[in-house]
Order: sequence, then C-alpha cells, then structure tokens
Amino acid sequence: MKILLFIISIHWLVLIQDYEEVRPIEADYGFSEIDSWPKYPNGLEGIYYYIIESLEYPEDLEKEGTGGKVVVKYTVNEEGETEQIEVLQSVHPILDSISVSIINSMDQWIPAMQKGKPIKCTYIQPISFNP
Repeated sequence: MKILLFIISIHWLVLIQDYEEVRPIEADYGFSEIDSWPKYPNGLEGIYYYIIESLEYPEDLEKEGTGGKVVVKYTVNEEGETEQIEVLQSVHPILDSISVSIINSMDQWIPAMQKGKPIKCTYIQPISFNP
C-alpha cells in the first residue's frame, strides 16, 4: 500500500512539474490594458487540480508510448465561460480531443474586467501527456 501511495504521489508530482502556467496572449483586437485578468476558482492551484483530476490518459496510447504536449488556445468570455477552443499544437487526435474536452468543461471563471465591464480574454494552455 505504501508503494502504491508513493507511486501515485510521484505521478502527481510529475504531472504538476510538467504543467505550465496558463499564459494570456495578446490579440490584434480588443483591449490592450486589462484591469483584472480572468480568475479560475482557487486560482492557479484550482487549474492544476482540475486538469490533473480531469486527465484520462487512454491506456492503449500510454502503452504505445504516445505522448507529448497538446497546446490549446481558448477564450474566457464575458460570462466566464470557455469558448473558441483551438488546438495549436497537436500530439494525437485522441489526446487533442481529451484536451479540448478538459478546457470545454472547466468551471466558470470570473471574467477579465476593463473599466468595470467584463471582457473576453484569450489564453494558451499546454497539457502534457507523459507515457
């Protein structure tokens, strides 16, 4: 039992270590200054936890050694929902689909604000699949 817990702990540590922070990107349109960025429930820790808990690595792909980093671009809209989800860097169609599904089903964010009004904000999110 101790070995299993140790392996699970190491697996979580590897997932968190390979996880990269959500990065906002600048668009050619919209506001250049944002008063407050979108906030996910429980902040960055909440994003880490959500992705780790939601990630389901298909056993067959893991056994084949298929893995890598799927990079997803998405927008947090004025209502705090994710939309316009697009894979920027593909690894495998199934892993791409899992990544899009994870982003699509995220809990509601607190939207970005500009001059007291909610605005859209676009992010890039890498999601690592390590066989």
